[in-house]
Amino acid sequence: MTTLIHRTVDIELNNVRVAWGDIVGPWRSAVRAEHVENLDINGLISRQALPDSDAAAVDLTDVRGASVRGCRAEPGTGTFLRVDGASTGIHDLGNDLSEIKQAQS
Repeated sequence: MTTLIHRTVDIELNNVRVAWGDIVGPWRSAVRAEHVENLDINGLISRQALPDSDAAAVDLTDVRGASVRGCRAEPGTGTFLRVDGASTGIHDLGNDLSEIKQAQS
């Protein structure tokens, strides 16, 4: 399952764990936000859906104002945070990225 947040203002995700297990299908990121304003992700524990995927655990597109903090990348995480489009004001603070291959793109 991907948590998709689309065209929304003032969203908080606190202490969420996305455990993928053995999945099949089109799943990509634990959190994908598009056209969102004021997003706070605190305490997320996850990785991308499929271990060999080029998806990020957190994928932000056209997001204005976001804080990604206190999160932990699980083993097998390729990219933890991807920021695309006209995103501005994205803050990556105090995350445990010791298990990842690439922190941000």
